[in-house]
Amino acid sequence: MTTQTGQTICLFLVVLGSALCFSCASPDVGAPRTRVVVANSPPAPAESAPRPAASGGSLSDAPAVLAELTLDKPIRLPEHLSLQYCFLLALDANKDIQVASLGADVSEARVEGAKGEFDSNVFMELTRGRSNLPVAGVPVERTDTAEGAFSAGVRKRITTGTDVELSASTDYVRDIDNRSALNPTHTPKVKLGLSQDLLKDFGTGINRTSILIAQNNLKVSEEEFRNTILQRLFEVERAYWDLYFAIADLGVSEMYLERARKLVTLAEAQEKAGIGAAIDVTRAETIAAAQETAILQAQNRASKLRHRLLRVLGILDVERVGADFELADSPATEPVVASLAEAVRIAKKARPDYAQAELAIGNSELQRTFTKNQRLPTLQLFGEYGLAGMDDSLGDSVDVLDDGDFGSWQLGLRFAVPLPNRSARSEYRAAQLQYQQARVRLAALTETITREVADALADLEAAEKRIETTDRARRLAERLLRAEDTSYSLGRSGSLDVLDAQRALAAAERNEVRARTDYATALANLYKVQGNLLEQKGITVEPRQG
Repeated sequence: MTTQTGQTICLFLVVLGSALCFSCASPDVGAPRTRVVVANSPPAPAESAPRPAASGGSLSDAPAVLAELTLDKPIRLPEHLSLQYCFLLALDANKDIQVASLGADVSEARVEGAKGEFDSNVFMELTRGRSNLPVAGVPVERTDTAEGAFSAGVRKRITTGTDVELSASTDYVRDIDNRSALNPTHTPKVKLGLSQDLLKDFGTGINRTSILIAQNNLKVSEEEFRNTILQRLFEVERAYWDLYFAIADLGVSEMYLERARKLVTLAEAQEKAGIGAAIDVTRAETIAAAQETAILQAQNRASKLRHRLLRVLGILDVERVGADFELADSPATEPVVASLAEAVRIAKKARPDYAQAELAIGNSELQRTFTKNQRLPTLQLFGEYGLAGMDDSLGDSVDVLDDGDFGSWQLGLRFAVPLPNRSARSEYRAAQLQYQQARVRLAALTETITREVADALADLEAAEKRIETTDRARRLAERLLRAEDTSYSLGRSGSLDVLDAQRALAAAERNEVRARTDYATALANLYKVQGNLLEQKGITVEPRQG
């Protein structure tokens, strides 16, 4: 090849290489784009305690708390652990939430992959060879030629169903025997081709089906991410109130033990004074010993529930962060007025699984429309226009091409149809059935939501009534114990009456605390089944940008 040919090829390579780099460039989808913002986040505790990921309590990139937990130095939790701070810890360190966030990132990457169908396709080809072929004659002669070719261009499919190709090429032939009139021969060509689908694959909606489905799948993944947060934070709150009850139950047992020991002291004094019996001392000591055992069991339960809360938060190495903390919050008991119809309406608007079911119907409808189109025959209108040149040098041949004296064009229709087209018809039939399935699933989910909301409202109402009754029972038990203590000290009743009153008061105190924690858990469960637990806790899952 001549030096001019080499320069032209180099120019082609530079231009097409730049286009190739531009086409291959893609946005960075590695970093999560979903942000979780916690309103009114509590202030960070002491410097040694792990902090939430970002200011304002947001989860964006790598979890900061998890990173701090991997440090070598000991890290302590705050002395007073609030429920809101537990939410922040779970958002940063809970592995299920991290997995769900990465799942949304995977779906976002697949949206970019679906768009790749309409990427520009840059192509090029360079060949060099030599031919030594026989030519008919008597005797048989031969031709000896050196040949070369270079072609490059770009292809792109447009969402309307149009395929466009723009290409340029040059062929080089040199007769080694120098018998050709034009030697060497350079033949450059430029060609523009178009092809438009008219039936099958026609239209923007049909050609963007895979993109629209991928975008819906991204929304499904984001709803799954939100649902995972909702479920995990409900587990956090339930574990928090379970631990609250266990600590309160331990306090009740300790108070019960203190009362029993006071009765032992009083019974011993009365025995020494000759107005009491030894059996009263024995009874009181027996109850006191039993409460010591009960305290050990309550301490064990509280310890297990502390560890359970930490595990739900995503903190597995309890020894490193410490489990010696107090709960800063008490269960709220404000009454909530809610009707079944209003709660179901909120659930249909806020529940992630309901949104996912609606998106599934949307995907089924898109697939049904697409498969309906695929039943049509292929009918394409295509056309091509090109210019050509020829001379014994590349530069002169390009000048001939520029003059536009030589060229070609063609226009035509291309038709094809499979008979009896069973594959496309079966796909359409399956898409219709899947659409019906999606609608039935939504109806079934609506029934499930109604049952769950009704049960949650019933549990909340029952817990609210229990707060009233247990509060009254506890106040009555306190009055009874005071009366029995006074009666026993005056010698009007025996120790059994006092012990029964102590036992009744301890049971009433436990029942009251249990009613309050059950109410808090039932309220959180109502928000969970309504799907608005995050909003009620001041947590917002911001949509992805771009």
